[in-house]
Amino acid sequence: MNRVLHSCFYSMKQSSAPKGLPTEVDILNLTYTINWMNPPEESGAEHLGLCDFQSQVISVTKTLPRQSRAETLLHEIIHAINHGMGAPSKVDEEKFTTKMSIGIATAIKQSPEVWKWIMKEITFKPRKPSSKSS
Repeated sequence: MNRVLHSCFYSMKQSSAPKGLPTEVDILNLTYTINWMNPPEESGAEHLGLCDFQSQVISVTKTLPRQSRAETLLHEIIHAINHGMGAPSKVDEEKFTTKMSIGIATAIKQSPEVWKWIMKEITFKPRKPSSKSS
């Protein structure tokens, strides 16, 4: 992890999850804790969210507008997936992650019925055949 990002992560005030917000997410068989943080105190700090791969913690600024908060969480989840899948250099990965999170969030907003269907199909568990003999 980048040392600047690492030090910023630990200097931010952490807080409990506001009601109704998720507190964990499973990513590639690892459970990440979701920390809903207060905005950074440093002036000019632009970290809306962070992903600490070693501690398996995703932090998102809790005071963001609703849609921005969701897109930021999606952005950090994509970082965790990229890390787990061995993504290339940090500079290229950040650009890719930003484009993907915006693209996916837009697609979900524009076609929620398709994403509901995808979720239903991905989580489908076929029934086991009955062992009764006729």
